[in-house]
Amino acid sequence: MSVKFESLKNEINDCFYEIVGIINEIVGHRTDSFTDMLAISEEIQKGSESFVGETDKVINVISEDINSKIENLNMEKMKQDIVEATSTFIAITEELELLSYNTICRTMALGDKGSTITHISKEIKKYSTTVKSLLDIISSNFNDMFARFKNVADHLVEHKLVPTDSSFEVETVEDFVITSDVSVLIENSQFHDIFMQEMEIINEAVSKADFDTPYEAGLIFGVYEKATAKLDFIKYSLQDKLEGIKLVMGDFIYTFNTDLQNIASKTNILRSELKRVTELSNNVCTTIDTLGESINETRAVLYKTRGSVGVLAKHSKTFRNLVVITAVEVARINDESLRSVVVSMNETEDELNGLIDKLHSNIDMWENLRNDFMNTFETARVDMSGLCQAQSDNKRGDVMQKTLDLDGELNNFREIFMADKYFNFFESTTGKLIDLFSEFNESVQEAFMEFNNSLGDDILSDDEFTRGRNEAELKDILATEDSQSSVEFF
Repeated sequence: MSVKFESLKNEINDCFYEIVGIINEIVGHRTDSFTDMLAISEEIQKGSESFVGETDKVINVISEDINSKIENLNMEKMKQDIVEATSTFIAITEELELLSYNTICRTMALGDKGSTITHISKEIKKYSTTVKSLLDIISSNFNDMFARFKNVADHLVEHKLVPTDSSFEVETVEDFVITSDVSVLIENSQFHDIFMQEMEIINEAVSKADFDTPYEAGLIFGVYEKATAKLDFIKYSLQDKLEGIKLVMGDFIYTFNTDLQNIASKTNILRSELKRVTELSNNVCTTIDTLGESINETRAVLYKTRGSVGVLAKHSKTFRNLVVITAVEVARINDESLRSVVVSMNETEDELNGLIDKLHSNIDMWENLRNDFMNTFETARVDMSGLCQAQSDNKRGDVMQKTLDLDGELNNFREIFMADKYFNFFESTTGKLIDLFSEFNESVQEAFMEFNNSLGDDILSDDEFTRGRNEAELKDILATEDSQSSVEFF
């Protein structure tokens, strides 16, 4: 019996260790891999809130700065200045053309005496054409600059830098409760020692088959009776225990999978929110670049306009010479009808010089406005650089990468942590374990039958045999299982 028992005991012990190994593997996944994934999830949450908070802060500052520029931009006055300048342009060119025409008409009657004045009138006509061309260019340039600034202002007023229905706040992701409890699994992994001790006790009890007196024979017989009666109880207790472990394991795997799904859902929500905020910040970056470029292009327009005004100023000196020559000739001819021409030329010259001064002043105003806006947009570009650059170079990229890493870990973990694998292995191992216990039971039953058959009627009918049978004892561990010490979990 001892040789067979040792063999059975080793096989049963191996089965117990395999079952405990299954439980420990599940516990290991929960305490190690899951804890790591949970830590990454928390890092993603904190990183998302940090990035989005910084993005919101940066864009709010930029919006306030740009909006203040727009609010201080008096588009009506700018437009009125252009309208007034254009009216002055037209009036001056009309005056020059009229002056040229009047001069020609008055000098024609003078014949050779007015030939010099006639030549001057032709110069005035040429000057009028040149000035008209320059003023047309200047007027067009001012309208171009106005249109660009108005486009920027209209865009920011109508569409805003950040749409009012958009938000940089991350959608609230409620902290989920971890429902999987490893302590229950660990507690259920401590069961096998009791059953192994019961086997040891029964084997030790029935291994004593030698007796010298009927009383000793009765003791052995009584132990066999108690052992055979207890064997089925042990077997069914083991079956109940294994079934209970299976239920606990099933509940744990279900709640564990729920925890994993909660992590995946939380990660997906955060990634979606990061993508939304990324798209929003990219739109802001694009808007700033587009509007900034529109303002930047006015530099060339301003340069050409300043050049045109400079040319106009040079021509005003030419006109000054014409005024002087005309005045000298009119004095020489001494024709009263031409004196009004000189007066008109002086008035036109004054208007032209006043216009040139105003144009220089307007150009300075536009240049200051442009520089002010460019500084604002350049500052915005610098502030937004961390939001507009490639994802791999900034905090957003780090957080996004962590969401992908966590997805990868979750997918790999699901391939490893498969409920069917654990349940199938558990079922086959427990089935084998019950079969081994049945085999042990049968071996004890056979040993009992052999011992019973070895007893003669004289011993079986002896009062001492009966007394020994009644006084036989077998230590019972399962009966006191509830009083056994166990691991406590806090």
